[in-house]
Amino acid sequence: MSHTIRRAWGVALLTAALMPIGVAHGQQAAAAAPPLQARAPEGAPNVVVVLLDDVGFGAASTFGGPAETPALDALAHEGLRYNHFHTTAICSPTRAALLSGRNAHAVGIGAVLNTADERPGYHGVHVRDAATIAELLRDNGYNTAAFGKWHQTPDWESSQSGPFDRWPTGQGFEKFYGFLGGETDQFEPTLVEGTTPVMRPPGEGYHLTEDLADRAIEWMRAQQSLTPEKPFFIYFAPGAAHAPLQAPKAWIEKYRGRFDQGWDKLREEIIARQKKLGVVPADTRLTARPEGLPAWDTLSADDKRIAARLMEVFAGFLAHTDAQVGRIVQALKDSGEFENTLFIYIVGDNGGSPDGGLSGSLNYMGAAQGLPESRARMLERLESFGGPGTYAMYPFGWGWATNAPFQWTKSIASHLGGTRNPMVVTWPKRITERGGLRSQFAHVNDILPTVLEAAGIEAPSVVDGIKQKPLDGTSLLYSFTDAKAPERHTTQYFEVYGHRAIYHEGWMASAIRLPVPWFSLGKPEQAVATEKPFEADRWELYDLRRDFSQAHDLAAREPERLRQLRVLFMQEAERNQVLPLRAGPVLNAPLPSLTGQRTEFTYYPGAIGIPEKGAPRLLNRSWTLSATIAVTAPGARGVIATMGGSSAGWSLYLDGAGRPVFAYRTFEVDSIELAGERALEPGQHLLQVEFDYDGGGYAKGGTARLLLDGEPQGEGRLAATPPMWFSIHETFDVGIDRGSAAGRYPPEGALGYPFSGGRIERVDVRLRPAEQQR
Repeated sequence: MSHTIRRAWGVALLTAALMPIGVAHGQQAAAAAPPLQARAPEGAPNVVVVLLDDVGFGAASTFGGPAETPALDALAHEGLRYNHFHTTAICSPTRAALLSGRNAHAVGIGAVLNTADERPGYHGVHVRDAATIAELLRDNGYNTAAFGKWHQTPDWESSQSGPFDRWPTGQGFEKFYGFLGGETDQFEPTLVEGTTPVMRPPGEGYHLTEDLADRAIEWMRAQQSLTPEKPFFIYFAPGAAHAPLQAPKAWIEKYRGRFDQGWDKLREEIIARQKKLGVVPADTRLTARPEGLPAWDTLSADDKRIAARLMEVFAGFLAHTDAQVGRIVQALKDSGEFENTLFIYIVGDNGGSPDGGLSGSLNYMGAAQGLPESRARMLERLESFGGPGTYAMYPFGWGWATNAPFQWTKSIASHLGGTRNPMVVTWPKRITERGGLRSQFAHVNDILPTVLEAAGIEAPSVVDGIKQKPLDGTSLLYSFTDAKAPERHTTQYFEVYGHRAIYHEGWMASAIRLPVPWFSLGKPEQAVATEKPFEADRWELYDLRRDFSQAHDLAAREPERLRQLRVLFMQEAERNQVLPLRAGPVLNAPLPSLTGQRTEFTYYPGAIGIPEKGAPRLLNRSWTLSATIAVTAPGARGVIATMGGSSAGWSLYLDGAGRPVFAYRTFEVDSIELAGERALEPGQHLLQVEFDYDGGGYAKGGTARLLLDGEPQGEGRLAATPPMWFSIHETFDVGIDRGSAAGRYPPEGALGYPFSGGRIERVDVRLRPAEQQR
């Protein structure tokens, strides 16, 4: 094209760009072009949804609990309390239902992501015909942001290889800052910003929940600076108060001595306060302690000390979290946005947790795999509970107690201790009643339709060319102005790990899979529950209109009603991909994998944030790791390769003196540290770790050897190794240690102790054949 023609073409484009729409190309009266940006309906409110983690109905002071929650108290005084609100009984499904407005199994997330399996309702892949609340609001003129826990991305999609469709930014959130998995270390989290693994901000005194609140407030202020005409949606889902129980020391100390009375007495105190507050009916009966859970008075003095301290940590953790939510509320008020903000505060994605087992734990992920620490070890570290370097969880008894007045706990979807959670809603512009109580049945899948109706947005039948499933939830907007309005969500099924229930018009039928859930994974009792036919389960029947706490089983009195409800459950189960039922978590399902059947792997610098399930499987077998590095100057230091974190894991690194070190930790059971005697000189080097597994089953010990350029540097024995995983959130990294430290790095080193003074050329991992194991 000649210079003259290019110039003429440029002038034509400029002229067209400067002309009003409808004038270019001689179109004097053309129709206006569609807007290039979606606009929210006039007066649409901002929306903030807070979702806490593993907090039972009776934990927060607003609903009679022992943990002081003044931010929740204040919101309850300004708005409405809901005491018949329900979750799914476990985290990933609750989040899927909240985000989609559909039942969790219907969107493919009927189980916690860590135990997904090949069944359509449980494979952990959010289906495309169930668009999220963030997608719908974004497409209708909202800015959207998520902060905190996600737990909606399949393991095989959770690396830097993507795909990123089911990461938050692929499901409607323009901003994400948080963690992908089910839990993380609150002091040293495995963070992601957008789709990029990042380190926490530097500095002492860091805590994740404070950081999340900082980021949410910062984003909100930036959004209002740039597009004040647009409403925003914030999904604030901290990892609190899920294990590990970790909080600033000062917050824990506030509760010292306040749980010495034990869990039986605490439940009595909670229900008394609940009745005084009016959040349960005056005739509510406190349900009995489950068989097998010891009475507090039968515990030894040492066990009481341990258990009480663990509960002090939990209460401090929850109170600290509520304070961070209060900061967000105050920021809304300071900016003048609170008046037209629909603020939904959901106190838990399920009930209090059984994950600590009967005894509680200093390092609960080990205890859950059958590798508990000794009581002597716990007493030795009692004052460190809740601080950096601990991975604590309270005993089952406290999870049950904080679900007062209900039976059971998290994951037990058959009973209200797993599914009944408090909710508080404020919207000053529309909710005029202050301190009201709402007792209509509500479910977490009601959040999306409630928000859409509040914003004046219709649920679309097609999104991105894909026909959408109908919503299962029902808007709760009708209840905002009428405490006595008939409930509109009249039927709801529940199911987790075979524990199941059906609610219909005030009645609930429940079937629990026994034995109880405080046994460690892989124990014989778990197998018994898995093998028992579902037809053998005993169903219970409750009239929740008159029996708030599920205390009076009417199955023998009304067998025909129970039969009808069981039929209804099967109908709902069939409609929502709940069938076939399986009992207990599935740990080795035939699902996609980043590693497949490979036994040899090569990684290069930049390979970070790889989930443990997407990294070489080093457990219960022998393996060799070889790292080729080039030292360019004296004083090379930093991480070469690592997996896991401070609770369990391993790290190959150069220490502050430049010497090679290999550290391996099996929870509180055993650890080794092998170190060379001299620093690496400039030049190319080969560092190797050879691990010979003892064989003979799971979680056995082994011998590790560290070699430098073929020369032995050290050898050590481990009495045991993890049977299933080091953690469910730490990662495999090359050149840096994300999250908590798997090695004893120099305190003056940068966060993650990144490699410096040379370059890592490659890291090779070889899984040795079975015949090469001892």
